[in-house]
Amino acid sequence: MSKDNTRYDAIVIGSGFGGSISALRLSEKGQRVLVLERGKNILPEIFQGTYVK
Repeated sequence: MSKDNTRYDAIVIGSGFGGSISALRLSEKGQRVLVLERGKNILPEIFQGTYVK
């Protein structure tokens, strides 16, 4: 595993409805957000919009 020294303002555990909305609202306020999900891999091209980077 590689080290990542990126700093986040918030870490959201779970990308379900509540987690994804929380991450969205925090990022809209300029926070750096990390979302952790243990489910299946979701590719960025599946999502519409500008929130997946």
